[in-house]
Amino acid sequence: MGNALVVVDLQEGFVNEKTEQTAHDIKDLVEGAVFDPVVFTRFRNSEFSPHRQFLGWDRLLREDEYRLWREIEPLAKDVFDKASYTSLTPEFRHRLFTQNIDTVFVAGLDTDCCVLKTASDLFESGVRAVVLADFCASNGGEKSHKAGLLALRRLIGRNNIIEGISDLSELKDYVARNFGQNTPIIIPEVTPLAPDSLTLTDAYDRAWSLMSQAVSSSLKPTLLPTIATSRGDNPSIRVVVLREATQQEGTLSFFTDVRTEKVKEIKRNNFVALCLYDQNSNSQIIARGEAFLHHDDELAKKAFSKVPSSSLGAYMSDLPSGTPRETAHSGLPDRIVQFGGEASDRNEAYRNFCLVQVRLSDLEFATLSPDRGWMRARFEINQGTERGVWVTP
Repeated sequence: MGNALVVVDLQEGFVNEKTEQTAHDIKDLVEGAVFDPVVFTRFRNSEFSPHRQFLGWDRLLREDEYRLWREIEPLAKDVFDKASYTSLTPEFRHRLFTQNIDTVFVAGLDTDCCVLKTASDLFESGVRAVVLADFCASNGGEKSHKAGLLALRRLIGRNNIIEGISDLSELKDYVARNFGQNTPIIIPEVTPLAPDSLTLTDAYDRAWSLMSQAVSSSLKPTLLPTIATSRGDNPSIRVVVLREATQQEGTLSFFTDVRTEKVKEIKRNNFVALCLYDQNSNSQIIARGEAFLHHDDELAKKAFSKVPSSSLGAYMSDLPSGTPRETAHSGLPDRIVQFGGEASDRNEAYRNFCLVQVRLSDLEFATLSPDRGWMRARFEINQGTERGVWVTP
């Protein structure tokens, strides 16, 4: 599981004499690479918004107001638009799920409005929210900022508000000591293997390294594997999110709804294949093996305990996956789509939760060298022990 920083609504229409110093502090925080990943939210008002209808608030309708603050805009590579106080949009919720993020550090504007709503919604969704008080401010001034922090202490707890630490090196050390992870979270780049010194052991270890990265971070969409199952005489494929890759045991694991077609197909024929390609290193992995289903057993309970409440909707559709519907619909209640699951939903979600563990029997690793072209190795795996051979690509 990982952490992330969300910078809330650091926009031209919100940066003024009351918030400008904090805006510069947030810029320093982002440039200091204390957190990785960093995402930004951008509030956009609209003609029929409740802000206009009930408050008569007409700001942030124009682009010159709702665009990100000019000094942070070049640094903002990942931006989520929103039309409400909360930053926990369905798109942002999906990002938290796919990247295994269970702790979100919150900075931005305004402390007593969007920061407060974002932090409290994360908290209620089962994601730990930690507010960086020295990197928040309010257009209402210092009193509004302090009022927001007062409410946040009651809503998410004093231990989830970091105050009095504005020095970046001190903040980095504090986060590492108190939140169980070293920051920043660095995702190692996979560099091409030197073809002249490439051994079978190198190839096998590199394959597992890539699969481990697919588990630890979905920041790289190329590391999302596809899994192929058998649907009678026809193949069936779909993307999955790897949750575990254990080289010593030779196993890969992912989560699914027990009512899905792939579970039915695995019950009929549990031999499956997964394919993963990493464009950064020009490497492809094909893994084959037997899939074992764990539903309402000890392994499933252990795995489900790691699922945050924000991700419970993946196992809570009203009808099984693939069931025909008259109209396009997620099959989820609106509250789940908009706000994610809550702790009270865990029992219902667990009934449909399934851990799929694939015990590999063979694995292929292929990598492209600019000088020597494609090189491909094939490995037979028996209880985590491999026996490899080079093959023609």
